[in-house]
Amino acid sequence: MKQTFLLGSPEYYKSETTEINKLRADKQWNNLKSRIESHNINFKVVPGSKDLFDSVYITDSALIINDFAIMARYHKHSRRGEEKLTAEYLKKHLNIRILYLPEEEGLYYEGGDTRISHGGKHIWFGYGGGRTTLKGIEAIITILKNELGNFSPIPHKLRIENRKTFHIDLAFLPLDNGRALYYPSLSPAAIQEIHNVFGAKNTIKVPTKYFFACNSVWLDEKTLLVPALPYDDYRQWMYKATQMKIIEVNLSEFHLGNGSVQCMILRMWHITK
Repeated sequence: MKQTFLLGSPEYYKSETTEINKLRADKQWNNLKSRIESHNINFKVVPGSKDLFDSVYITDSALIINDFAIMARYHKHSRRGEEKLTAEYLKKHLNIRILYLPEEEGLYYEGGDTRISHGGKHIWFGYGGGRTTLKGIEAIITILKNELGNFSPIPHKLRIENRKTFHIDLAFLPLDNGRALYYPSLSPAAIQEIHNVFGAKNTIKVPTKYFFACNSVWLDEKTLLVPALPYDDYRQWMYKATQMKIIEVNLSEFHLGNGSVQCMILRMWHITK
């Protein structure tokens, strides 16, 4: 089945702490879109809002599987409302069923704290980074069991020890070829859990200097779309570690807002029943 990616419009993008070069940011976003188009992947663009300047990091807004979407319950006040932008688009244009999490104290979930591997057989959640909570993860697992029954992915909970990687998509990259990368901000128990599923020889630690490396997106089992980083040995290291064709895209203006490739792409997953 042909893949579909959702992108968030960059028209209102800015950073709370750093001045953004808007012309450069728009050019970089269009280059990202072009890379996706050239790989024959369907893509849709969700309009932004002047009050929600982080909505370009659309992956955080939802988890989409088959014909339903579980919407984020944001911990960060400034991001609340982004999930409604995505939900409205999904309902109106893609006929996706919208599911919301219970409004309970301490129950938070953001899509950037989810990774799926092994063709939908395993689902990985991050917590401890100040965004998604264990209570939120349990709510997601319950919904998945209700919707998918015996086909619900096996859940794994990975604790983030360093909040520099505040979402799991900054700290863990499962690939479609059976390999996995992790950033050294995960707990020892989390790393062991990854080893248990992927095998130690297929689990590669990312050097600390390569921040954003795990925020890559595989386009198929042979091709990886990665953020460009200012290191001469980076591309070669990524190729050796992932054993995939590497396509770089410069998103430096979005790095200033603490996001990169995966943060900007919301993948629509299909799990066969």
